[in-house]
Amino acid sequence: MNFITVKSLECRGTDKHCEISMNIGAAIKFAIRPLPTKFRVYNSDLKIRIDSLDSGVYPDALVICKEPEYWQDRQDVIVNPLVIVEVLSPSTQAYDRLGKFELYKELPSFQEYVLVLLWHFRISINIVFSFL
Repeated sequence: MNFITVKSLECRGTDKHCEISMNIGAAIKFAIRPLPTKFRVYNSDLKIRIDSLDSGVYPDALVICKEPEYWQDRQDVIVNPLVIVEVLSPSTQAYDRLGKFELYKELPSFQEYVLVLLWHFRISINIVFSFL
C-alpha cells in the first residue's frame, strides 16, 4: 500500500458518524483530564503511520500518551497512538475490525482498540497489551 498524503478538514463519513466520533473524543478527553499522566486526544485529521508496512491510515479518534511522535517531522502524521477509536458503518466494519486492526497491531505503542457500532448502541474494546 502506498502512503499518500491527504489532509482534509472535513470528516470522511456521514453526519451521524462525525457526531459520534466527536462525542467519543470529547468523552475520552473529559474522562482522562484528571489523570496524573498527560494524554492527548485527537480527531480523524491525524494520520497514523505504520512504517513496518509502509502504510498510513486515518482513525476516527486516537489517544497519545504524553507527547506525539511525528513521522519525518510531519505534524499531520503520528507513529505512537495508545488508544485508537473506529466508528463502524456497515460498509467499513469488515476492514475496520480486521484490516485496520492488523495494521495497528504493528505499532509498539498501540494498547487498545475501541470499536463503536453506528447502527446499534454498542461499543467493543479490544485490549492488545496489558498496562500491568
